[in-house]
Amino acid sequence: MKNILLLTISITIALIAVEVWMALYNPIPYRKPPELIPSDAWRELLHRRSSILGLSYELAPNKEKYSHGTNIKTNSHGMRDNEFLGGSNESVCNILVLGDSYTFGFGVEGNETYANVLESLFTDYSTNKVVQVLNLGVGGYSSKDEALVLKSKGMKWNPALIIVGYVLNDPEIEAIQPLHRYYQDVKWWQYFNIFRLIASAKNEYDVKTLGGGNYIRYLHNTDSEKWKSVQAAFSDIEETAVGRDIPVLLVIFPLMKGVEWSDYLYGDLHSQVAREGKESGFNTIDMTEVYTMHSQELLMVAPDDAHPNMLGHKLAAETIYQIINEYNLLDCK
Repeated sequence: MKNILLLTISITIALIAVEVWMALYNPIPYRKPPELIPSDAWRELLHRRSSILGLSYELAPNKEKYSHGTNIKTNSHGMRDNEFLGGSNESVCNILVLGDSYTFGFGVEGNETYANVLESLFTDYSTNKVVQVLNLGVGGYSSKDEALVLKSKGMKWNPALIIVGYVLNDPEIEAIQPLHRYYQDVKWWQYFNIFRLIASAKNEYDVKTLGGGNYIRYLHNTDSEKWKSVQAAFSDIEETAVGRDIPVLLVIFPLMKGVEWSDYLYGDLHSQVAREGKESGFNTIDMTEVYTMHSQELLMVAPDDAHPNMLGHKLAAETIYQIINEYNLLDCK
């Protein structure tokens, strides 16, 4: 017992010494707890903790802030959208749009997001109802988050159609994105460099073994928990929407890096996502087919910002509108 106690004390002292050395000379940034935001900046944030179980954060209502090169304003429902008529209004036909920063519209004005452009295209739609497109997109959301938003927030608007914007980082379920890092509760091990080093090494190993060193392929490896989260999310959306005869349109966006489309690496992953969507009863659009008619530079917000710019959103809205009409996905009777 004495030897065991001495060994335990020695190991503890050694670990403390290593932790102190790493903190001073070699801190590990992976999963490091975020620094506190000063109180004056806190009041300017567009987000808040969510009361929905499993959802870390959401857009706060009635906020306005200049961010990501544009003015961002939220309505009274906590959406980057205009105010709109109530969901129980019989003269209104609602379309819900779920998604992450692509749908939210980083780098473009509010009226330039594909959700708002799509709404403008319905001005002359042949119906006696007003067609509203409600943008529930929030930066950093995963497919898992979007399924929660649909069930807890979206269905109260009695949607006639649901659109899901998919980007290839949507399987992320760990607190990697900045907003998730800030709003998710910090786990005890994240305070220690030693444990963050171990977690970082495990993550690198997983990316290498499951994705061949490619992070996006790791997220979509069919044996990974990340991809399984997408399958579960699609299943939840199917149960929520398709089970009530509400059509779902899955829109897959490519990741742009300013390279030639001939060098695009993820066409097979788009097919994988599309197959999963079809198995859940979704109609599917792959925006790569439309975007490849333009250079990536013409579609990106900036050379260092791969989010779709105004043209990218316009093309998405026009394509979605065409498919809705072609397949009669919107029943506003």
